[in-house]
Amino acid sequence: MQYTPVFRRLGVVLLAATLFLSSCSRFPIDTGEKENASSSASDWIAYMLESQTDFLGCRIGGEDFSLRAVEREVTQSETEAADVYAITETDTETGLRFVTTLTAFRAHDALEIVSTITHTGQDKSPVLSELRAADIRLPIPGREGITLKTARGCLATGVDDDYDFGEIRQPMGVGGTYTYAPEGGRSCDGAWPYFDLVGSEGGAVVAVGWTGQWEAAFSPVPGGVRLQAGQQYFNSYLLPGESVTTPSVTVLFYRGFSEEGRNDFRQLVLDAYTPANVKDESFLFPVSFAFVTPFRKEEAIPRVKSFKEDGYDDLCAWLDAGWYGNNPLDWSSQVGNWYPNPETFGENGIRELSDTVHDMGYRFILWFEPERAQANSEAAKNRSLFYEHEGSGGLLLRLDTEEGYEWMWNLLSDAIENYGMDIYRQDFNLRPLEYWSEHDEPDRVGLSENRYINNLYRLMDALLEKHPHLVIDNCASGGRRLDIAMMKRCISLFRTDYSCLQTCDPQGVQYHTQSLLSWLPLHGSAIWGDQLNDFYTCVSTVSSGVVISSGNRLATDMTLALQPYYRGDYYSLLTPTYDNVSHQAWELYDPEKEEGFVVALARPKTEAGKLTLTLKGLDPDKTYSLTVYDSSVRLAKGSGKELMEEGFSVHLKPREAQLLMIRAVEGEGEAK
Repeated sequence: MQYTPVFRRLGVVLLAATLFLSSCSRFPIDTGEKENASSSASDWIAYMLESQTDFLGCRIGGEDFSLRAVEREVTQSETEAADVYAITETDTETGLRFVTTLTAFRAHDALEIVSTITHTGQDKSPVLSELRAADIRLPIPGREGITLKTARGCLATGVDDDYDFGEIRQPMGVGGTYTYAPEGGRSCDGAWPYFDLVGSEGGAVVAVGWTGQWEAAFSPVPGGVRLQAGQQYFNSYLLPGESVTTPSVTVLFYRGFSEEGRNDFRQLVLDAYTPANVKDESFLFPVSFAFVTPFRKEEAIPRVKSFKEDGYDDLCAWLDAGWYGNNPLDWSSQVGNWYPNPETFGENGIRELSDTVHDMGYRFILWFEPERAQANSEAAKNRSLFYEHEGSGGLLLRLDTEEGYEWMWNLLSDAIENYGMDIYRQDFNLRPLEYWSEHDEPDRVGLSENRYINNLYRLMDALLEKHPHLVIDNCASGGRRLDIAMMKRCISLFRTDYSCLQTCDPQGVQYHTQSLLSWLPLHGSAIWGDQLNDFYTCVSTVSSGVVISSGNRLATDMTLALQPYYRGDYYSLLTPTYDNVSHQAWELYDPEKEEGFVVALARPKTEAGKLTLTLKGLDPDKTYSLTVYDSSVRLAKGSGKELMEEGFSVHLKPREAQLLMIRAVEGEGEAK
């Protein structure tokens, strides 16, 4: 298919807006069949293309892009999983070429929007400002008000991070605009780049794919919501031949309840925004034992062997910060000294450790923080590689330059090969926004950030291509870079630094689990020391992966048993809260396997008694049993209809956990 209207003028734009507002009530279309649900997004795209409505927004020299004359061409192609539309619009006066790529995912009612702008003229372009990767009106079905749901992101470590990822609900009043952005240039620092626009009959989940400083604004309009999202600060001209690429914006439409839309979004994340070598269920999300600084080769190698001798078959050995430089007791002061510490590992110690790990049949994880360096480090001797910022926590790599890109590529690609890394753990303990803004030239605001973030994606893609076995673990002072563009390339083994602290408690971890699972299916947490022997803590903490400090069957076996179900559907059975007095419960259920599990918890100051829970997502006509984890004791049995309407009861004492396995059965006690 090819659309080829040559010029767009104001009358066409006004007509498109009129058509949209009159048609919001009929988009998305309810097909009644989930497998055909993608026609809603496809129909919406077709409508937008036929009406020549732009997906992005910006100003060129102060004039709205939608008012300018452009040459326009639309082409369509296909991939295995999606229909792809390329909209090319060339501004006839300036030579600025806008290529907007729409990817419509066939298995989901969803699309992704991203644009690249290239200057094809002979002189520098007018200033591009108010650049939004998406400036669109989303149809939200229903006649009642719309509620915007998002989350807090990662909060201040040791201050209020008990509430990391906690849900925010904002009723949207007519005439209001609701704007969200992170702090300091990391995508999940104090904000969350995922949103759920909930109408009375359906809604839309929105994800901003930008690992820097994004902004998203939502304004109610007749029949839906206007979305404006992109890089928060951009006000720059382009030189001849220069290009910039916007953040991506992903939109998933859904009918019915928010929970159904979120579960479809979780499946979209697994299908389209999870690394290729991770999305398959055969990939085991790591159960890792961590070596925390200071740790010596002479201690690490026997410890690895001891895990194997104790019968652990599939683990990851995780060497975290502190293995490099000259002071293993102060890991942060040594970033930029990317050579093994001569005292703890010596010249070949890292490779000796990884070889031992592989001999045991395990995987090896190694920590780096290549984007940051201390001023007195080996890397910082080449000052042209780094940005400085007074009073900061170090220097920032100039990843926006080709020199910075090549340095980071050589460092990491060589280390992956030389150290035998299976999982590369990338940390980032710096707020980069002020570095970028201080070094932007006049009328080039946002250009440093744009090049930096796109080079970060380019580098990760290149690493994964050259080292196809590699998995990248995404850390940034915990979970401050969990946007969808990063999750497409990485996993998160340590979703928040809350688990590093002695003040960490199981109730906070429960809250993180409940909140984060409603958006993202795969992420890890940690259990340390004596907590490994505590059933309540283990049930509270295990996720699709877990980090442990010592050998423990309870935590590892529980994680491995529950792992497959995190790829299924997630349901909060009680409203998530952070406190010491409530009950909490959640469910993960795989409708294809017809299996899952339920977590039920009484927090420390809860009164003992009976808790009745109703399940979700079951087939009402099938029979299910609920058995106590790691036993044959059946707690309940009933039809899906009975378990979803009447429920079942558990008796819990204060600070007690119950873990129940769900399974469809045929006949009395006979497993299907």
